Parts: sequence; structure tokens; C-alpha cells
Amino acid sequence: MDRQDDLVRIILEIIQSPRCALESLSINSTFMNVGDMQSLSEALAVNDRLRVLRLSHQGRITPEEWRYMFYYLQRPTCMLEELILGGNHINDDIITSLTEILSNKNRLRRLDLSEIRGVTTTGWMNFSEVFCSANTMLERLDLVESANVNNRVIASIANALSDNKTLKELYVGYGDHIQILHAILIAILCNTSSILSTYDSNHTLEKCTGIDEFDLLSEISLPF
Repeated sequence: MDRQDDLVRIILEIIQSPRCALESLSINSTFMNVGDMQSLSEALAVNDRLRVLRLSHQGRITPEEWRYMFYYLQRPTCMLEELILGGNHINDDIITSLTEILSNKNRLRRLDLSEIRGVTTTGWMNFSEVFCSANTMLERLDLVESANVNNRVIASIANALSDNKTLKELYVGYGDHIQILHAILIAILCNTSSILSTYDSNHTLEKCTGIDEFDLLSEISLPF
């Protein structure tokens, strides 16, 4: 066992302690083992102080282990508000599990799924259903540099945001996506087909990749 493995185990023992007051934990680019992830998951079920968890680039963690952790995120004692999972081996099955959790009164407000390579276009489109749920509390989503976040996915997310009242920040990367995202958001943020449609438009989203909110507002003409 090397010194890095020892350090990970010490950290996990600390956060399982009822006296632990830690609110933010970063275990990035660390090769956690199977037992480590299980220990972390169980700690999340009893630790009611931790608010931020960063687990980027964990190359050894399997889909089964991610689902195991997501299971504990549903416990009423878990108080996580921000989860950073960028660069991990996440596939459609895992994203489906995460979608179910976020749609069922989970406390997560900020989620980073950047640099994800294993999720397909269909997986991302199914994930957009999160924003149709009245139970989601998600306020920020980061999908920058994730594979298969294409125009179809962006359109699916944008359409789901039409009735969403929580998401304030959306980051999907730059490039060709911006033009279609720009056009869709104009329609969703302010549907000018009628006064009622304008009233019912999404008035929650504040920030989006590469788009200045003032640029959007300048292109909106109200129907009255």
C-alpha cells in the first residue's frame, strides 16, 4: 500500500466520524479503490455536514460503484449540495441512475459532468428529463468538453427548461453549439407568440456558455 492509499483511507475515516465538521472534500485525480468508494458512500449516509464533494478523474471506479454511491445520495441525512464528477468513466446506465436521483427531491444544486466520454446522445437526452421534474433543485450544470453533447442534446435540454424554475447556470462548451443554443434560448426565455406565452416563459436561467444575457434580451421583442 502506498502513501496515497493511506491518505485516502485516513480521510474517509475522518468524514465518518460523528465529530467531523468538514463541509468540503476534494479527492481529485486520485486512484480510489473499490473499498474506498464503498466507505465514502456509507460516510455520505451519516455525515450531515459535508456540502461539497469533488471526485474528478477517478479511473478505477466502475459503473456499479458509482450507482452504489448515488444510492446513498438519496438518504435524508446526506446534505451534499455540490458534486464534481468531471473526467470519470460514466456511461448511460450511470447517468440514468443520476437522473432518477436528481428527479426525486435530492439536495444537489450544482453538478459538474464535464469531460465525460461514455455517455451517448440518447443518454444525455434522457438526462434532460431532470429539468422537467418539479422535485429537482439543480441550479448549475456543467457539461463542458463532454462527448456527444451535440445539437440534439442541447435542444432537448433547452426544451426541458421551458417549465423549469431552478436552473440558473448552464455550461455546454463553445463552438458550433452556440448558434443553435442561442436561437432555442431566445424562444424559451421569452416566447413572444402571445402575452400568456411570454408570462409562462423561463425567467430563471441567468448564465449560459458563451452567451451574454444582454445579447439575448436585445433580440427579444415583446408582443405588447
